[in-house]
Amino acid sequence: MQAADSISFLETNAELVAGWAGNGRCSRDKALEKLRWMGERVRHPEGGPIAMLMMAGAIERFDELLKES
Repeated sequence: MQAADSISFLETNAELVAGWAGNGRCSRDKALEKLRWMGERVRHPEGGPIAMLMMAGAIERFDELLKES
């Protein structure tokens, strides 16, 4: 269940986390820390690699969104 939660978060919330950094709710580094933590906390043998891919995509999207703002 925890792996699914993290993967779902990474799949759907890059924009939300970028918004936190973009509007000053938190620093860019703190926002990236959240994305990394959500990916790195997955310990499930099958979910871990999926989470790493989703984390990379979320970080890439996060960076794109901050460049646009």
